[in-house]
Amino acid sequence: MSGYGPRYIESELRSHGLNPASFREALALHDWLASAKALVRKRHARGLTSQADRARAAQFLARRGFPGGVAYAATGIESGDDDP
Repeated sequence: MSGYGPRYIESELRSHGLNPASFREALALHDWLASAKALVRKRHARGLTSQADRARAAQFLARRGFPGGVAYAATGIESGDDDP
């Protein structure tokens, strides 16, 4: 599912009655950071020029099912703790 993170995909699998545990290994092999960065580049072609832009982009990624650490790394936000 292009444009969505692992949390969203697992939720979709559950909603269709599939066990996401059987797909976790395949999901773990994907480069989620690269996907998140590509999505940010696509949505914010002019770049993330301010902290507010970075925060909005990170929130967008979180709504799309990307873990917090990936969203922060993709947008250049420094994070003291990784996603809980």
